[in-house]
Formats: sequence, structure tokens, C-alpha cells
Amino acid sequence: MDAFPILRRKDEAVFGEYRTKLLVLEAYDAIQLAIDTGIPFQSKINPPPGQGARHPAKELFA
Repeated sequence: MDAFPILRRKDEAVFGEYRTKLLVLEAYDAIQLAIDTGIPFQSKINPPPGQGARHPAKELFA
């Protein structure tokens, strides 16, 4: 994450910390916990990837 100095500077200016790095590391920890426990990982992204206004719901056929 330290390869993105502009992002770091902007985060620190707005949030007072490198917020993006902290959020990414938090997500990695949650993914590892899901792997270790077998409990499915749930993303905090809303709407979930592949859904939302740019990606209308597709009808699935069985």
C-alpha cells in the first residue's frame, strides 16, 4: 500500500490517517478469519460488486 503516495497524502489530509490502507488491511484480516473459521466472508462494499445501477440484476435460469 505504500506504493501509492498520492493516495496516502490525500487520505492523511482528509482523514488524518492513511484510511485506505487501514480499510484494506481490515478486509484482509476479515478474509483470513473467514478462511480460518469457515464462516463466509461478507464484503462491506455496498452495493456488492456486480450489482447496483451499472449492473442490473440478471435473471438466472435453472
